Parts: sequence; structure tokens; C-alpha cells
Amino acid sequence: MSLTQHVMLCACLCGVLSGVADAQVYPSRPIRLVIPFSPGGATDVPGRLITQQLAVRFGQQIIVDNRPGAGSAIGSEIVARAQPDGYTLLLTGTPFAVIPALYPKLSFDPGRDFAPVMQVALAPKGGQLRRAHAAARKKLDGAGRAVAGARVDGARGAAAQLQ
Repeated sequence: MSLTQHVMLCACLCGVLSGVADAQVYPSRPIRLVIPFSPGGATDVPGRLITQQLAVRFGQQIIVDNRPGAGSAIGSEIVARAQPDGYTLLLTGTPFAVIPALYPKLSFDPGRDFAPVMQVALAPKGGQLRRAHAAARKKLDGAGRAVAGARVDGARGAAAQLQ
């Protein structure tokens, strides 16, 4: 092997080994998990269950920090402003995808400022349109607007009226 090839091989090995060394060090301090919803809610409970398991696996404390408000924008902004070092994480749900439409002057961009790590849970949701109900309401609506009734079954089986 030539000297150039030896140097290249050493450089490659140093790069690989430094990555392995960094991976073994993380986490070296407690991790903060921001949940932008109220304690005890549909996002908080799975988050707390996950943190218990991760704390055991990582050998490091994981602090749950509930920051509800503004459709998850408050907690999300806290994470967006944190150092991008992997020690401040965000556990969020569907509202995270729609907050740019609700709050056009956000100080962060959910698509640009965050990187997805994993999917934690999947809640089956389905909408059912009651045709007879929708037809009856359409007839009753004198303005000619299309009005429909729908039932949305989610994790809690909540009912919603869509117009």
C-alpha cells in the first residue's frame, strides 16, 4: 500500500471509531421530553410509559415536561429553541401538523426545524357519514350549503359534528 492509501485508511477508521465512541457516550446526562399537552392526556400517558422503559435502557433519567397550550405550539417552540443535541425531545401528535395553518407567524417551521425519530403509537380513526342524516340536513338548509353529519371514532370514541 502506498502512503496515500495508508493515510486514507487511517482517516476512514478514525471517522468510524469516533462515531462509535460518540454513540457509546449518549446519553451522558438527563434527557428532557417535552409533551405539549396536559398531564394525564392521550399523549402524556404513553409518553410516561415510554420514558420509564427508555430510562432503564439508557441508564439515564428522562424528565417529562408538560407544556400545553396553543394547540401544541408552546411546547413545540420550546424544543425548537433548544440546542439540537438530542437531549430535548418532543412527543406530539396530529396538532403538530396543523399548527402552521392556525398560527402563521410561528417562530419555527415544523417541517424544517424538527427531525422525526420514531412513531410511538397509532390510534385508529375512521369517519362515517350517515347518508340519511346528511340528506335530511341538506334539504333543511335553505342556503344551498352542503352540510353533513359525521361520527369520528378515535381512541376515546369521541363524537364530532362536521359542517
